[in-house]
Amino acid sequence: MQISTLIGKRIFSREGNELGYVLSVLLTKNRTKLFALGCADGEENEFYLPARAVLSVGDAVVCNDQRAEIIESQGQNAPFGLAVYSERGESLGTVYDLSLESDGAYLILNDGSRFSAARARFGNVVILRSEPSARKRAAQTPHKKSAACAVNTAAKEKTPSESKFNRLNLLGRRVRKTVFDSEGNVVAHTGDLITPDTLAQARRHNRLLQLTVNTLTNLPL
Repeated sequence: MQISTLIGKRIFSREGNELGYVLSVLLTKNRTKLFALGCADGEENEFYLPARAVLSVGDAVVCNDQRAEIIESQGQNAPFGLAVYSERGESLGTVYDLSLESDGAYLILNDGSRFSAARARFGNVVILRSEPSARKRAAQTPHKKSAACAVNTAAKEKTPSESKFNRLNLLGRRVRKTVFDSEGNVVAHTGDLITPDTLAQARRHNRLLQLTVNTLTNLPL
């Protein structure tokens, strides 16, 4: 499950009552599991649902209505947009998404490459540790050859389906033309970086299609 797909989803209780929609995602401290969903109800009152309350995720989220008082520092914000570097200081790109899967969590970078989140150190940027075998090779070979190995490793971890997904995804792109709601209020300004909050705002005001069309019609800024 790619966590960006949770943003904007409607939330229903197991009894079928609509509770609101997803505003944001909090992860565990190591960013490998879901910690809580930041949500808003129909009157825009915000609340949190802990991960244990989530029963299923599909076109909507079905959960137990177990709203909780959660201090944001207890969880970690999704690392969307953070720059990613190797241990040698090489720029690998930026975080486009994070996928929570049965065998662990994976960072998806803006070029479509995937890396295990267990290899990542998170701060103002993400430092991606080399795999043990790569460290051993690096100790035995010159720097230039090690850099080539790192590039080849990244290429191997790319998947065509993820690259295709990221070309069409709005996250990380910039708004080409200001989007207004039905009352003339600005939903997204020209030049704004599109974040999960931008998508949630566009969905809430029924302007997601307009945002998509004006952003993807031409090459991104």
